[in-house]
Amino acid sequence: MIKYQWNVLRRKLDKNFEEAEDEQIYDYDKPVIEAYNNAYYNYDLKPLDIKVHLFRVKERTYFVDDRTYLGWMKYAKKGVAVYDVTGDHKTFILPPHNEHLIKKIEKIISTL
Repeated sequence: MIKYQWNVLRRKLDKNFEEAEDEQIYDYDKPVIEAYNNAYYNYDLKPLDIKVHLFRVKERTYFVDDRTYLGWMKYAKKGVAVYDVTGDHKTFILPPHNEHLIKKIEKIISTL
């Protein structure tokens, strides 16, 4: 967890920072990482007339002021539905946690 936080902080302070291959948080191709970073640094998030379905990890590896909605309530005019999932911010989409996430998503989709 400390290594993860250290890498997050280093990336925020130094936009040219590139993690060593064995330190990379996610195993995505470089174009995906570049697209994510471009969106992260350039997108101006504004409130929309939508409902957000928030999948919130139980194990927190970051610090936030709003532990319930993680800041999404101010952007979702129709509210935020919160679903707790297993894993942490880095691992919830990876096995074995992804099975739990998939089941939650399938259940939600079936009710829409």
